[in-house]
Amino acid sequence: MFANPIYLNVIPIIALALILVLLRTKFKKRKKLQEFANTQNRVFNLKSYSPTRSRIKNVLLLFSILLVFVSLARPQWGHNWKVTPSQNMDVVFILDVSRSMQVQDVFPNRLARAQQVIKEVSQNIQDMNLGLIVYAKDPFLQCPVTHDYRAFLESVDFLNTDNIRQGSNMANALSLLSQINYTENHTQVVLISDGEDFSNDLQDQLRYLQSENITIHSICIGTFSGGLIPGDSGGQDNFFMNSEGQAVNSSADPSALQQITRYTGGYFWHIKNNASNPQGVVRALREPIELSSQTLRVKIPKEYYQTPLIFAWILLCFEFAMGNRRLDALT
Repeated sequence: MFANPIYLNVIPIIALALILVLLRTKFKKRKKLQEFANTQNRVFNLKSYSPTRSRIKNVLLLFSILLVFVSLARPQWGHNWKVTPSQNMDVVFILDVSRSMQVQDVFPNRLARAQQVIKEVSQNIQDMNLGLIVYAKDPFLQCPVTHDYRAFLESVDFLNTDNIRQGSNMANALSLLSQINYTENHTQVVLISDGEDFSNDLQDQLRYLQSENITIHSICIGTFSGGLIPGDSGGQDNFFMNSEGQAVNSSADPSALQQITRYTGGYFWHIKNNASNPQGVVRALREPIELSSQTLRVKIPKEYYQTPLIFAWILLCFEFAMGNRRLDALT
């Protein structure tokens, strides 16, 4: 496993470029030797020159440079456990902003109610690092994980929902978690949605998050009876229509959210009316701290970038010490 595998992708290109450079350098050296040496010296130089040793030097140089790129890719194997204080907890809110979240079966609508829940919960966990991902068909990092509580609140208040697309893909939203550059902190996720999901690879994402020890809590917002989805132009009588020209009714479906929490060991809540108890979510987020007596055990991958660097240095030493002339020509 590599932390920066992109460096492995350029190794074939680097190898080809180095081979071309070495061949060009060899050609230039031989040309200069033939141009400036007199006939007697030329014969001596050609006899004393060892093509085999020169090739070995080139191979050593080539592999030493390639090993440097392997080191830059940061090979990892196994892991250690590190105990961290409770304030090193990352909480990432994932908020569904698809069309169905505009339904008004809870006051004032599902999206606005979800924003209110996020602010109520975050107010009680200001000692933690907070982040926000919004998603519909595609996810977007609205606020990177930060300890700046005011900046987080601004990102919650000023959601850009102008380009909301129909469709809700939870798997895409969860995949963005793996791309966020977390520190060595423990991570918990609060997923807020009405439960609508059109993803096909949700199980793959859940397996990855489980392997990374990421806990996902979920909140379903909306009623089972649901309501009509408002149209783009607004108005009381303007609703989103399907291909048959009928207004689309959206009802809450908690099944996918319940599956996610069961898989990752989180908690599930369902908000069906105007009342909610954010303290339940707060207690769930603080539970790992209480169980660990104000500390957390975090899995840290073991880094082995030093190993290819050591081999690269050894190869360079051999290349530097080895000459181009035959051994019998030096005696």
